Amino acid sequence: MKPEEIDAYLAKIKKIDLGGADGGPAPAWDDGALKTVAPLFIKHKIGDAAANEIIAAYAKHVSGQYRAAHEADRAVLKSLRDECGKRFGADIKRFAAEGRRGGEHVFGKDLFQRLARVEAFGSDPDIIEALAKIGRGLTRDGAAGGDKGGAAERSLADRMYGGK
Repeated sequence: MKPEEIDAYLAKIKKIDLGGADGGPAPAWDDGALKTVAPLFIKHKIGDAAANEIIAAYAKHVSGQYRAAHEADRAVLKSLRDECGKRFGADIKRFAAEGRRGGEHVFGKDLFQRLARVEAFGSDPDIIEALAKIGRGLTRDGAAGGDKGGAAERSLADRMYGGK
């Protein structure tokens, strides 16, 4: 089969609206898949009207699967964030800061920043908690001479047991 024959056949195939115009999730149109099946449609003498109908039905099916997978992913991420809220409560910012410090120590700053952009990684309470434990151990301790101190320095007892 000649490439020109396939191209002429494909020119008669209408691109299907897979959604996404409203900002929602949608799969990308796959020209490569069409080029793969077009020779079979031609070989079995499937006209362009029938091919358009078959492709539209399949595209609708794939688009539905894509949306369902996206919704399932969003549900998992929501459950992770909800669990973070339950587990860390008002201390969530402290855990996040300690987790960031621990993550940069374990993975290096650049890799940790890439990992943290993966929502399932950056929202997983088990990962945050584990990295926070590491990060907590890396905190500079001013009482042990980690900082220089100064005239405004409070005593150790005041810092540990005194008011804010």
